[in-house]
Amino acid sequence: MFKAKHSDNSGIKIPQTNKHIKWTDRHIQIPKLGKVKWVYHRRIKGRVLSITIKRDVDHWYVSVLADQGKINQNTSFNENDCIGIDSGLKDFAITSDGEVFETPKFFRKKQKKLARIQRIHSRRKKQSKNRDKQRIKLAKLHRKIRFQRSDLHHKISYVITKHNKVVFVEDLNVRGMIKNHKLAKAIQDQGWSQFNNYMKYKLDWKGDLLYKINRWAPSTKTCSCCGSIKSMTLDQRVYVCSECGHVMDRDLNAAINIKTFGINEINRAGTVQIHACGATTNGGASSDVSSYVASENGEAGINSLVGGILSLASSGSPRIG
Repeated sequence: MFKAKHSDNSGIKIPQTNKHIKWTDRHIQIPKLGKVKWVYHRRIKGRVLSITIKRDVDHWYVSVLADQGKINQNTSFNENDCIGIDSGLKDFAITSDGEVFETPKFFRKKQKKLARIQRIHSRRKKQSKNRDKQRIKLAKLHRKIRFQRSDLHHKISYVITKHNKVVFVEDLNVRGMIKNHKLAKAIQDQGWSQFNNYMKYKLDWKGDLLYKINRWAPSTKTCSCCGSIKSMTLDQRVYVCSECGHVMDRDLNAAINIKTFGINEINRAGTVQIHACGATTNGGASSDVSSYVASENGEAGINSLVGGILSLASSGSPRIG
């Protein structure tokens, strides 16, 4: 593989053969390199398949791919264990239970500082040491923003998946949404796709379910009380139903509809059961969801875990009844 001298994104994947990759709390045994100090911050469970060593600015990371065996997918849920989430720009996420997660706007807060560092970087002579130093400053600031956003996503996804077994979200067309240049920066700052991925793997570990409803479902336009539909503009923050007089916050109304639409879609598919109102039966036998799990999760039981940080170098469809 070609490696550029001034733009090298170093990384290598090493398969585990004859158990030649070994580790302790302080060191990891890497072929050709021998023992290397690392920060072992997450316990590795299962059979190790390979490790990937990758550099991020001045840090080196080791990701360990391990086979943790088959995870049993739950096939029966209670409607009280379900929740709908509406992703927004005014607030990061609003749940159908009425909980609101605010938007910290990490990129927006660092935008002036980024612009200043980028301006200095652009003035430095190409391939000079000063330009390289400024490039590292810029990369570190971008990394800090990325880590702040990732930390927020982990914390919110943990809270949601801890108390709910089925999470319904919208299948957003983010690539199409960012074509609106007035909203593109705000949309990318939210990181909805990463947030959904974090929720998905946390639910998969427990055998629970993340379900994306049809992106064309009118969750914002529909009244969560009577089901009537009306058009709404972005500046209308309160939903007022002209049919039944129901008044509710726009995003909360959408979150409730996302949960309702998700339950209806799963009912029609009939792969998993969700019992309504605490019922213990849905009038039929539960179905096997192995095909659904395979299509959604890829190879069952394979999880990529971050094993540590090296001290190196410069530093679809389930059923609800």
